[in-house]
Amino acid sequence: MTGGRDHLSHRLLRVLHGPRGVAVALALLQGALSTVAILGYELGTAALASIAFGVFLTALAAIALLDTARWRPADIPIADQLPYPQGTAVETVGID
Repeated sequence: MTGGRDHLSHRLLRVLHGPRGVAVALALLQGALSTVAILGYELGTAALASIAFGVFLTALAAIALLDTARWRPADIPIADQLPYPQGTAVETVGID
């Protein structure tokens, strides 16, 4: 068994070319999200709801960006490169 190579840190490493850059990027992101959360709390419930919705939309955009060819590890196939034709029934094995 091996770990996945498609986690955020692996995708950042592919673009930032080093663990130090990954650590700085993740620290800055965490700091920004913490600041936004504190500001939302201080501004009240309506502002917090608006901020939460904005963060949700930003997260969706980030997911779409991170699934582009530039950010995806080379060994992770995209939908049109799957080893079986689209629409083909693929058997799955369940654990009972």
